[in-house]
Amino acid sequence: MKTVHFVTITVCTFLLLVVIGKSSAQAACFCQNPSTGQCETEQADCSVRNKPGACCTNVNECNSVNVASVCQNASQDTTGTGTSLPTSPAACKKIGVNFAVPYAVDDAFYGKADNMGMGWTLAIANKGDPGSPIAGLKSAMSRGLTPVVRIGNVSDDGGFFNPQDYIAFLNQIAGDPGITQPFYAVAGPNEPDSERWLDPNPTKYDPGNESPVSQRRIGDINYAGQLLATYMNTIVNSNIDRGKVKLLSPTINISSWSGDYFIAGMITAGANFSGLDGFSATSYSFGSSSADITSQIAKIKAHPETAGLSIVLNELGDSPNQVLSILQSDIGVVKSDSSVIGALLFNAFNTNSGWSKFALTDTELAQVLGAECVNLTE
Repeated sequence: MKTVHFVTITVCTFLLLVVIGKSSAQAACFCQNPSTGQCETEQADCSVRNKPGACCTNVNECNSVNVASVCQNASQDTTGTGTSLPTSPAACKKIGVNFAVPYAVDDAFYGKADNMGMGWTLAIANKGDPGSPIAGLKSAMSRGLTPVVRIGNVSDDGGFFNPQDYIAFLNQIAGDPGITQPFYAVAGPNEPDSERWLDPNPTKYDPGNESPVSQRRIGDINYAGQLLATYMNTIVNSNIDRGKVKLLSPTINISSWSGDYFIAGMITAGANFSGLDGFSATSYSFGSSSADITSQIAKIKAHPETAGLSIVLNELGDSPNQVLSILQSDIGVVKSDSSVIGALLFNAFNTNSGWSKFALTDTELAQVLGAECVNLTE
């Protein structure tokens, strides 16, 4: 669906840690003074952020905050003004955020996802930097969020062209003592219809994007299906710690005409879908209606080999412009479909300003997520 362009804007942000269900009647809020490193009592309402530094709910928590980490990379307010509801339906936690950038995402964005009542996060891993995904996974897990590891971008394999390198990388992450809960990892490329880093000869297949069906294009997709199946099967049949690493299929663009053909091509090539923990896809409604997402999900369910898999929509949005009523309707479909366990709003927090058209304000987020999932506070 899209090329991820990495844009980083450095601003100084305030880290707000909000306790779920917290009210202003609870304990006072302490803010750390960057000049002295000392905690100062502010007022009971932690949403009031008129001092520099990190906002905490108790002195011990405040003293553990690293003053130097207060200024981090961000492109908008990372705190969020929502409070997730402790009595919200479990379906609320199906919705998450795709940061659309490599790991090294500011910890405060994970806090914002939690504050907005979300349950999933995703960022992109690179072979040379296992530390950032480990830190990101810890940030997610500490808040009860389910993290997803994605690899590659267009022609850049991120160092994972050889699946054995990816296997070793995932085991390294899983083996970190701080990774105490399972996480999801995509066993192959994202949107292989346009991101062709897995092809050793990238000019050999070109199914196109939103192109009409033709025998040549189907032939290209079948060739790609062989590459995808081989890569995925190597990972599925490896020594990966499956107690920690839950594997998702390569992320198929089911918004495209080619999505169904990619699934069929992988099946023909012997893809071991039964060895996965879920099927991953991207879904966009193109300003139409919730019928779009329903028909797109049906592409996965149409094949016996994939019909029984849990579905994670690693990208969810309305393109080319975010029509909130349609996006809200799509989220309603996701919440009610028991086969979909996760759906991540693409660049909802504007972490990648190159895709700012998908960014949502807190008010917009509250609208599409639903009043049963999050309260919007001032």
